[in-house]
Amino acid sequence: MDAKRASESVPQQTLDIYRTLRLREDEGVAAVLSSLDLTEGEESDAVTVLKQLSLLTERQQTGELVLVRPEAALLRVAHESETVYGELQSQLSDNFALVRRLVDDFMPLSVQDPSDTTIQVITDPHRLAVILDDFTEHTQREILSMHPGPLPSKAMVEDALPRSQMLAERGLRMRSIYLQRLISASYVLDNLRQLADLKYEIRIASLLPVRLIISDGRQAIIPVDPENGRAGGILISGTLFVRSLVRIFNYFWDSSSSFDEISKSQLSVDMSVEEQAVLRMLASGVKDEKIARSLGVSLRTVARIVADLMTRLEAESRFQAGVRAVQLGWL
Repeated sequence: MDAKRASESVPQQTLDIYRTLRLREDEGVAAVLSSLDLTEGEESDAVTVLKQLSLLTERQQTGELVLVRPEAALLRVAHESETVYGELQSQLSDNFALVRRLVDDFMPLSVQDPSDTTIQVITDPHRLAVILDDFTEHTQREILSMHPGPLPSKAMVEDALPRSQMLAERGLRMRSIYLQRLISASYVLDNLRQLADLKYEIRIASLLPVRLIISDGRQAIIPVDPENGRAGGILISGTLFVRSLVRIFNYFWDSSSSFDEISKSQLSVDMSVEEQAVLRMLASGVKDEKIARSLGVSLRTVARIVADLMTRLEAESRFQAGVRAVQLGWL
């Protein structure tokens, strides 16, 4: 089930349409919809929402729309959730097996003894937060970090500042690389300026592969799933493995740009062609379903891009996002 289905309320018109379909269930979905005074867009939007909620489905052979009762839809969603959870467990198992294979089969080929290497997979977010605190507390010389996204909330950025100040006061060398798209959000840009004032060394890259934190070249934390930050992290201890991650960091460090070289005006309009198209349609009042059809992408992709744009524009509504985009010269 899409996160959007759980986070957004169902439009009243869609509720009314579903109620009518239930009352006239014997007539068939297509017949009832055609008898209602709906525009093509209103009918399409209602059908899309009801399909997302598993309250409408299509027969495979005929494509005929079939009404589904809420209790049946609930069971289907529960089954989908169980399937997704099973797939996540399988992926975690596969990733851990891959890391273990690298350690067991390839580490012995090194001239160093791999016995100092330990790997922990942490999926509990609270335990991961405790480990991260301990990770930074025991750093003595340097912390390296790469930040490819997704875009953090303003609250997350503000909450992280006291820890950053504490690390700077300890005299540690802090080197961080940020994805250029992230700092098009004004609050992220302001935060990086604060870090620069604290003597953080910051560089900007147009491409970063994965989130990464390295302590003293001996410990590192990488995500279990680079596409899902909530899946947890992998804590790797031991110079034998971590030194390869340091080389990866240094490669992107050398190929990135100094933070001082990037102007705010350049950052504010750093959008992909797809993002620009979504923003133009968003400002024109086009709904997500129509944007998805126009671009040939999924509704989930459009929802993610819209949420990202609204965060970068610091907008609380779609209308405000359009106004802000015009004010900032993004359109």
